[in-house]
Amino acid sequence: MLSECPDGRHERYLCVYACESSHVWRRDSVRNQQQHQAFRASFGPGSCGATSGSFVVIALTGYAGPVTVTAKAGGTRSYSATISSANARPKPGKGGSPITSAPQALSCAPKLVPAGGTATCELQLSAATNGAAEVSLSASASVQVPARVRARPRQSALSFQVAVDPAAPTQTVAIQAALAGDRAGDAVIEEHLSIVASAKPVLRVPSKQFVTVGTELSFPIAAASSAGPVTLAASALPAGARFDSATGIFAWKPAEPARATVTFTASDAAGGSASAEVALQAGEGAPVLEGLRNAASGSSEAVCSPGALATAGGGWFGSGGTQVRVNGAPVAVVAASPTAVTFVCPDAAVGTTLQVEVETAQGRSAVLSTLMRDSALGIFQVGNLGIAPAALPRNPRQEGEPAQPGDQLQITVTGIAADSDPGLVTVQLGDLPVRAEWVRPLEGAAGIVQIGVALPGAMPVGDSVPITVQRRLPDGRVTSSQTVAAAFEAVRH
Repeated sequence: MLSECPDGRHERYLCVYACESSHVWRRDSVRNQQQHQAFRASFGPGSCGATSGSFVVIALTGYAGPVTVTAKAGGTRSYSATISSANARPKPGKGGSPITSAPQALSCAPKLVPAGGTATCELQLSAATNGAAEVSLSASASVQVPARVRARPRQSALSFQVAVDPAAPTQTVAIQAALAGDRAGDAVIEEHLSIVASAKPVLRVPSKQFVTVGTELSFPIAAASSAGPVTLAASALPAGARFDSATGIFAWKPAEPARATVTFTASDAAGGSASAEVALQAGEGAPVLEGLRNAASGSSEAVCSPGALATAGGGWFGSGGTQVRVNGAPVAVVAASPTAVTFVCPDAAVGTTLQVEVETAQGRSAVLSTLMRDSALGIFQVGNLGIAPAALPRNPRQEGEPAQPGDQLQITVTGIAADSDPGLVTVQLGDLPVRAEWVRPLEGAAGIVQIGVALPGAMPVGDSVPITVQRRLPDGRVTSSQTVAAAFEAVRH
């Protein structure tokens, strides 16, 4: 018969009462239905006539229990016992538990994904532990996955996104998950997706281009197709422009100011084609102002409130020391590029018409106007600004992970006073309003304010939960930011 022997260590001993003439105890099976390598067994010699013997069963990485152990002495019936738990003992110098949460099951949906599409995969872990676990991910060609995903302490399941190359051919691809690091005996689990190729090529072109008269503008056009080689073509070229269909390089050296729109086309062997346009403008280099928008929300209506950040868009901004003037007076510039300059809105009365112009060493732009608002609230979503820690789906493009109940979030905004009463500020998480805990300026950043909020246990979950920031004005009206998406997940033990 088989029974447990007292031990008190991280190993589990089983006593076997049987006799075998070969004097060696044998393992028939040491097996877990969900993880075949959950245990390792070692055996000691026995002697015929002995009334008992023992062998050792050691829990390996990923043990979740219960496990049935069966032993058989030669020529006799087999006996079984069930191990439902293992005592943990830290490895010397390592600390923590030797039992680590490991990948156990992987399932992705949808199973049929178009080229350029995404799927969401659910990863089940064998046990929820007190320490964080890292899982390495890999995938077939044409498919992108995060290199690693992290499970928080006591988390037994997590999700991540898979992105398929827009030019991927029709194929079946594999996605694999394994415990991060080189661990002998760790299982690798795998899921398969079917990819459906696009019916037309994928064509990539730049946004509007500005070029100074007498200088050459050059840029590449890129295209790919699952059907094989792609043929490129261009039409409506301006005078003096050329396009190399073999290399995909467009070049133009204008002799005089001009505007043009060039159409680029990609065709493949299967008869598919795709087209895209690129606007071109040639000038003398003086700044061109084409639009005004809120620096965070992108709104062209609620552009400015006192102290908010706004962005002027156009061309030829990045040369000669860019300056912005509002109603003739210079304002602080916080960032400038050849096509955009971000500035601090002045402290003017609500309803004031703001006449904005951009000035460089090459000249001054035409004037664009906007109205001063009592609130131009917007949430940042780019660069180092936005929601921190990044409440994003686990994905191959941006680092981040979904937020969980109890997390403290910092939401970076513009268009709200740094000394605003937190009691008048609400963060709307889906349909759930949550009162702000604090409002404070971002140190060293003009026009930028951070709002702190604690995530409640009843918060909505999903990869794209809508979030808005709302502020109650002195007259009782409520002003809102644009809606952004964040990823929230429940704690799953």
